[in-house]
Amino acid sequence: MFRILESTRGLCLPLPPGYHTLFAVFAVRCLPHHTFLQYIDHGFLQLTETFVSRLMTGTIYHMWDHPVSSASISRDYVKTLLEKHIKNKVTQTTPNPFEEQENVDARFVEETALKQTLIQLGFEKK
Repeated sequence: MFRILESTRGLCLPLPPGYHTLFAVFAVRCLPHHTFLQYIDHGFLQLTETFVSRLMTGTIYHMWDHPVSSASISRDYVKTLLEKHIKNKVTQTTPNPFEEQENVDARFVEETALKQTLIQLGFEKK
């Protein structure tokens, strides 16, 4: 991808929309942390708003010990379970909903989802 970037710069061609975001996503996943930061410092990588927002929501929520992040993780998990349940109803199969999940603390998710539900219904204070 770097060669494509250099070629398009050398020929003064426009890049397709979303190229810098895709390039940054590949770089953050494939490069060592210090190399990724050097590429940003030297201007090889451009941090787009889309890339930064995806990076922040994908990593910070899982590292931030706060009710907001816990609620978001719980909602995503419940949404995934409901989508699988609906999909399984359509195909008439009932596999284990935890089958494809790795490192899921089901007890934590259940407790957090229950607490968030009680708060939204007004039975418990924040």
